[in-house]
Amino acid sequence: MDIFTRIIYYAILACERWCTVKNKILTVTLLILFMIYPVYATTPFTIVLNGINYAPKYPVYEDNKMLYVSMDDFLSLTYGSVISDNKTYTLSIQNDTIKFTPNERIAYINTKLVILANMPSLKDQIYLPINLLDSIKYPYTLNKDLFCLTLVPIPPYSRTTDSYEDHVLTDTKIEYLSATLQSLVPEDKVLSLLATAKKDSSYISFIDNTDKDNLLNLMRLDLLKAAPRQLKLREIDSLSSTTKVSSLKTLPLKIGIKDNNLTAEIGQGSVTYNCIWAAYKPDDKTLKVDVSKSLDATLMRMLYEYYRDQYDLKDDLYFSPVTLIKNGRADSIVYTAYSDSMTGQKNIYDVIIYRTNEEKLITYTIDLILHH
Repeated sequence: MDIFTRIIYYAILACERWCTVKNKILTVTLLILFMIYPVYATTPFTIVLNGINYAPKYPVYEDNKMLYVSMDDFLSLTYGSVISDNKTYTLSIQNDTIKFTPNERIAYINTKLVILANMPSLKDQIYLPINLLDSIKYPYTLNKDLFCLTLVPIPPYSRTTDSYEDHVLTDTKIEYLSATLQSLVPEDKVLSLLATAKKDSSYISFIDNTDKDNLLNLMRLDLLKAAPRQLKLREIDSLSSTTKVSSLKTLPLKIGIKDNNLTAEIGQGSVTYNCIWAAYKPDDKTLKVDVSKSLDATLMRMLYEYYRDQYDLKDDLYFSPVTLIKNGRADSIVYTAYSDSMTGQKNIYDVIIYRTNEEKLITYTIDLILHH
C-alpha cells in the first residue's frame, strides 16, 4: 500500500470512529431531553358538548394519564375569556379567575396559590390540563375507557347585571295582555309560561306590531345610550355525516333602525328584521311593556334567524309567537329547530341565545344543544 493510499485509508477510519462517537453523544443528548421534557402524544379522545360531538380547533394531547386541551378550545367549551400580560395569562371562567404562566405548575385561582399539572406551550399553542376544571368546581365527565370527555356548559357569567329600574317602560295599546297571549297560543301554554315567569321573575315576549312605530322610536333612544355589542356563535360542521360543532366565532355587531325596521351589521354581512317582539314582566303589577327588554327580545330573535339560515336549520314545526326570556347572570331565550342530515334522519336541536352585560360590552352568544 503506497503512502497516498495509506493516508486515504486512515482518514476514512478516523471519520468512521468520529461519527460513531458523535452519534452516541447525540443519542445520549436526546435521551436526556426526553427525560427533562415530557412527550405529549395526540389521543383519540372524543369531546361531546351539549350532546353533540365537538371538533377541537387543535389536537387533544395526553401525558402521564392527564388529558390536555388547547386554551382556545378550553375557553370555547366553557364560555371563558383570557387576557395576557407579557408571559402571564389570566382566564375568566364563570366567577373564577385563573392566573398562570405557561410551562409552570404554579397558578393562582382567585388569588389563592395552587399547584397544578404542567401547562405546556406546544406548537405555538398553550395547553391546559382538564382537571383544571376540578379546581373551580366546573362539572364535566371524563370516561377514559371510552376515550370520551363530556361537558354541558354552565351559562355564561355576567359580572354586571341588568337593573330593572333603569329600563324604559311604556304603556301598550293592548288592553289585556293575557287575553292577547291566549289568542296567540293555547291557554294551557299561556298559563304555564306566566307561572314560570312569575316564579323566576322572568319576562314574557310575544310578536306584536300593534305599537311598532312608538316602540321603535323608544328603542332608538335606548340604542344611543347602550354599550357596544358583539356576537359569538357556535360554528356547525353541516357537511359531516353526523352533526359536529366547533369553536365559538366572534363577530362585531352593530344595531340600527332604518325604514321602520331593525337592522344589524354582523361581521361583513347585514340583516333586516321587520317584526317587534314586545316584552313585559308578569310580576310587575303595572304590566307595562319594557322597551329595553323588547329591544333585546327582537334582536335575539333576529340573531336566531340569522344563525338558523346560516346553517340551514328549520323551525316551521316548532315556531311559537310567545317565548320566555329567562333572567340571571345571563338572560336567555331558547328556540327549537331541526335539520335533515345526509342520512335522512331528522335531528332536533335547541338554539339558545345568551345575553351578557359587562361594563363596556354587551355580548350575545348563540349555542346549539341536542333537544331532549
